[in-house]
Amino acid sequence: MSEIFGVLMNPSETVRSLAESKRLLEEARKEIKEERERSQLRAKHTFTRLPGFFHREAEMRAIDRALGGAPSFTVVFGASSVGKTALIREVLANDRYHVLHFDLRIPGFADVFSLYMSLSQQMEQYFEEIAANLPGFEEFRKEAWGFKHDRLNVERRISEAPVGSIGSQVRTSDVARLMELFQSSLLRYAEFEPLESSELAPIGKKGSDASSDQTQVNHPSAISKFFHRNGRRSCDGAREMSSTAVNSNPREKDPEKFVKRMPVLFFDEAHRLPALIQSVDTMRCLLDSMLALTKQDRLCHVIHATSDPFYHTWLRQLNVMQHCKIITVGDCSKTEMRTFFFERLLPRVPETLRHALSFELLYEAFGGKLAHWQDYIDDYVSAGGNFDIKQSAHFLQAHAILNLHIIHSSQISGPPGQEPITPSTPAPRPRSSGPDALHAALGPAGFKSYSSARESGLEDYSADFSAMQLLKVMSKLSQPSTTHLPYFLLCREIGVRAVDGMVKGRVLDLHWTDPVGFKDTSDQPTIREPASPVPMTTRMMSNNSYIGGASGTVGVESSEDGEMVMVNPINLSTRDLGQIDEGDEQEIVGPRLVPVTPIMRFAMREVVQEYEDVRTVSEYASLNDPDEY
Repeated sequence: MSEIFGVLMNPSETVRSLAESKRLLEEARKEIKEERERSQLRAKHTFTRLPGFFHREAEMRAIDRALGGAPSFTVVFGASSVGKTALIREVLANDRYHVLHFDLRIPGFADVFSLYMSLSQQMEQYFEEIAANLPGFEEFRKEAWGFKHDRLNVERRISEAPVGSIGSQVRTSDVARLMELFQSSLLRYAEFEPLESSELAPIGKKGSDASSDQTQVNHPSAISKFFHRNGRRSCDGAREMSSTAVNSNPREKDPEKFVKRMPVLFFDEAHRLPALIQSVDTMRCLLDSMLALTKQDRLCHVIHATSDPFYHTWLRQLNVMQHCKIITVGDCSKTEMRTFFFERLLPRVPETLRHALSFELLYEAFGGKLAHWQDYIDDYVSAGGNFDIKQSAHFLQAHAILNLHIIHSSQISGPPGQEPITPSTPAPRPRSSGPDALHAALGPAGFKSYSSARESGLEDYSADFSAMQLLKVMSKLSQPSTTHLPYFLLCREIGVRAVDGMVKGRVLDLHWTDPVGFKDTSDQPTIREPASPVPMTTRMMSNNSYIGGASGTVGVESSEDGEMVMVNPINLSTRDLGQIDEGDEQEIVGPRLVPVTPIMRFAMREVVQEYEDVRTVSEYASLNDPDEY
């Protein structure tokens, strides 16, 4: 009665209480609705095939073969815009794989906390899809719950811990526990065999106390059968397995088969990992876990794609690289480019403009770089056919980069009390021992993400190489018979810092292994005089003008005062450029240096001619006027 009287005597409080209850009910209803919507809008992390993809047989076969064998840690190297992502995407678009994809161009994480959350959510989704899509695998929904509850526990601990304490952060141990949970779930998945449909009914009648362990068969060969087709070597990466491959009777038939989806951890632009994850311990834990999942337990594939050749050094110093497979993706071959040009590009050009396009001359400039061909053809059509190769944005950028490197390396002054750096005197070298000696200015790990001039500041710019060193390398690469330079021999000649500086400066690219499909130099652009309506005014140097028939370079040398003087012609031996005899060029063992793009090689010839021609007044600093330095 007292409560009734209280309500009657205080109606405003009653109304307020009812309004509060209604608000809480509305919020609960809204949360339930949002949770239901979130559960239906799962991100699909597998790839779809890229529309208009140009089939590259050798590269796709190499990636397919890597995924078709035992699980491994594969690092895919290749220059920017060479097609690494498109190739991997085409192969992984098959339903045989489930891709846990991390595109570090637009990373979903930037610290240890977001890394943990991203990994946990994708692993949970992987096992939810297994339970939903594969008959007999409903048990694996519990594995997905494991990742969910581990994540909830971490979130609860962080929310309850005092700000700034150790418990308020995601620790390396949390990432290690997550990877251990993933390892355990994958191991169970590899060994799991669902029951026959005829056996499911009697087991269902036994009650809910039937353990899922009854459906597991732990044969030693179960995991190996998971990764290979029965009785046949797989080159296309398929890992099919019969639902009764382990528990089967010879007299029983296998009416249905299923494919276990192989998980693939794919990190695109992986060289950005050190900048995103500042914790060295966390990075080491993550990489060690990937090695355990691949080389040790053979449970999944790991692919890192990178356009930075120094990522090799960073992985090696973390004791990872020696356990990895390396695939180097290069530009398309001349045969592939001919097919692409006549079947894909030429039909887009109006009939009246096609006569001025010469495949040979375009290949000399753009090589096998598909993106550059497409951009040039688009600009050529837009300009109505009045568009020179030297007007293309890619040539202008390459030409500007080379000239800026030469000018900056010639005019940068050292610290107070030190003589200015001359074209023949590069910046001071680091000490011969210590963590910075192997790759100077790259940090103790020998690797650093490239920083812009605005970030570093031009006043802090330090020339890693001299103008003379760059001109010598450019001149050698401009020769018709030279397609690449040996890395180690060139390092012995001009120093590791100078060579690595050219790679950092996007002048050269470093191939640790031969690109897929690399055979000989027949596919390399040849240097010849233009004979097409497409204007090309490149002037080629003749080997006949050099003394003794040795490989020639630009006619420049350094005086004792550090000034560049003109010597025309000049003979620089193969030793001066870290080269070997031309006949033994194909027998080089070790990494090779090539221009970062074919148009960069084309621009090198133009810049070399500008600095060599004493009769031309160049807009840039020329070799015949040392006072400009």
